[in-house]
Amino acid sequence: MISFEERVRIDSEKLFHKKKRDSEDLFNNKRYVPLCVSLVSKLMGVSLSEMKSSRVRDKTLARHLLHYALRSKTTLTLEDIGKITNKDHSTVIHSVRYIKDASENDIYISSLKDCIDNEKVDDIFKARYAFTKASIVNKSVPVRVEEILRIVLKNVDLWAKK
Repeated sequence: MISFEERVRIDSEKLFHKKKRDSEDLFNNKRYVPLCVSLVSKLMGVSLSEMKSSRVRDKTLARHLLHYALRSKTTLTLEDIGKITNKDHSTVIHSVRYIKDASENDIYISSLKDCIDNEKVDDIFKARYAFTKASIVNKSVPVRVEEILRIVLKNVDLWAKK
């Protein structure tokens, strides 16, 4: 039988470890929130302010990726993640599910998800700027950068599942 003093000691140790874990989580959140925003911005070529306000497809996908990154890399609540992008917690849930489900069927989204999971921007996504600039210069033919990258990723064997 455990004495009362022993039970109090065990409970206080648990409380101390919980506070320590909470402070480590807070430190990790402060580190990973800017990292996730920067990573998604580099991947998609979209700023945080554009992710917050726009309903254009590439900016919406960037917002979905940011929600996925924050959910997988931090211990922020759904509400806190939603506050970063001015969205509701249910939108965050939808975004995370969308990225997980779509990555199974779409190699482009799968590649983006892998970049977030590995915390690096692959060279192919650095070419986005050149594609975007080329599409702005040549306005006679409408070009969607995402479609170009999707075709490239489909035909290039860089992301073959091993």
